[in-house]
Amino acid sequence: MSTRFYKILAQAIDKPILVVFNKIDLLKEKSTLQSIKQQYPDSVFISAIRQIRTEYLKRSLIQFIEQQFVEDEVKFPIRFSRLVNVLHSLAIVTKEKYTNANVTIRFRCTARTRTKILNIVDDTIRNSKEIVQMT
Repeated sequence: MSTRFYKILAQAIDKPILVVFNKIDLLKEKSTLQSIKQQYPDSVFISAIRQIRTEYLKRSLIQFIEQQFVEDEVKFPIRFSRLVNVLHSLAIVTKEKYTNANVTIRFRCTARTRTKILNIVDDTIRNSKEIVQMT
C-alpha cells in the first residue's frame, strides 16, 4: 500500500492515522527496512516480541494523541466547584484559578471531549437557574 493510500484513508474517515510496522526483526536485509522507511517516513517500526523500539512507539503514540488535543478555558460560579472534579476526570487540567466568586479552569483534551465538557458546564448552570426560578 502506498503513502497516498493512507492520506486518502485519513481524509475519508476524518481521523489521523499512525502507521506502525511490526516484526522488523524478521527482515533479512537492512536495506528493505530503509526502503520502507523512505516510503513511509511518518511511520513507526518495531518488533514487539523482541522489544525493539517499543518505548519509541509509546512516546510516538502519546505525541500522536496529544497533537489532536485542543486547549480551552471555562469559568463558572464557585458554587459549582464540583465541576472541577468532572474536568479533572475528562481532561488534562493545566491551570486552576479560584476567586471569591468564580473558578476558572484551563484544560487540554480532544475536541469531542471539549464539547462534552462545555455542555456539562452549561447544563449544570442552566439547570441550577431553572430550579431557582421554580421556587
